[in-house]
Order: sequence, then structure tokens, then C-alpha cells
Amino acid sequence: MDYLSFGNLIIFCSFLVGAWLGVKVWSSKDPAFFKIVLTALLFLPVVGPLVVFWICNFPDRLHPDVQARYPKQVNHYGRWKTESQKSKDKNH
Repeated sequence: MDYLSFGNLIIFCSFLVGAWLGVKVWSSKDPAFFKIVLTALLFLPVVGPLVVFWICNFPDRLHPDVQARYPKQVNHYGRWKTESQKSKDKNH
């Protein structure tokens, strides 16, 4: 009886990571439906915790002061236009 095979060790570690992610999912501010679906995914060995970790680690939204609320004043590279550039755009 070889219970400590490499595959069993990987699955055991997967369930430990899944338990940690389950606590993280249920302590988040996400809707209950989202929490239930992610918890069901955690029961899939190895793939489940990877998918849940990928879904749960989205970056937070930017603070409203940092967000670009005026798209005409921001070029494609995310830099603010200067006043001289605005006057040149008006003349053309």
C-alpha cells in the first residue's frame, strides 16, 4: 500500500490550496452565486484551485482620482495632453 505516491501528494496539496482559496472566496465581497460557483470549482483537483486563483486575483479598481474621466484629453498611451497640444488640436 503506497499511499504517498507523487500523484496523491499533488492531489493532497491541491486540496490544501483549495481550502485556503475557499476561505479567501467566502471572505470576499463577491455575490453569493459567484462564491458558490467558485467553491464548486475548488473540488476539481489541481485545475480547480488554479482556475479559482486566476479568477479571484483581479486587481482592484483604480481610485476615481486616477481614472481617466475625460477620454478626449488622454491619448492612446495614457498620457495627459498639455495645454499647447490642446490648442494645436483646436487649430487643425
